[in-house]
Amino acid sequence: IAASGDTIVFSPLVNGLNNLLVKLNKAIASEREFASYASHELKTPLAVIKTQAQVALRSVNEKEREDNLKNISKGVERANQMVNQLLKLARVDPDHADALHQPLKLMKLVLPVVAEQTPFAIKKNIDLSLSGQEELTIDGYNEGLQLMLTNLIDNAIRYTPEGGKVVVNILRKDSNAFLIIRDNGPGI
Repeated sequence: IAASGDTIVFSPLVNGLNNLLVKLNKAIASEREFASYASHELKTPLAVIKTQAQVALRSVNEKEREDNLKNISKGVERANQMVNQLLKLARVDPDHADALHQPLKLMKLVLPVVAEQTPFAIKKNIDLSLSGQEELTIDGYNEGLQLMLTNLIDNAIRYTPEGGKVVVNILRKDSNAFLIIRDNGPGI
């Protein structure tokens, strides 16, 4: 407590409240950003599902209706995957994210994701390959990195034309580890 003329200043209390308000503002901004991101990410799969449902309702041909219903099912599954990924991201507390970091073998991190995506690549007749140096270790958050890799490889497969190639390569350049995903899709 400090006295200045007729004013008494409670510096520790004021500083504490100011710090709390700054943290609260950051949390609110982060939640707004997350909600905006989530709604943006879900718009496309929901629009596709809606369109497929409308086409299925108008279908006279039984085969066409069945195909549209299968597409609706795929769209719902994709939206469900996206919601689960967004929920995982939402659970990560930015103030404690560093505590989740640990040394990770890059090949051990990438291999299960590539294996998980292989059936989708086979379905589109896409050659999905993985090459690299197994001894590379990075410091990171396992679940977050797996989520990122799943999205990157899924997008590479999704936007590569049938019969194309997706190559996942792990390499060291100087003292840095690199993960490179190449495909012969149309690009962004």
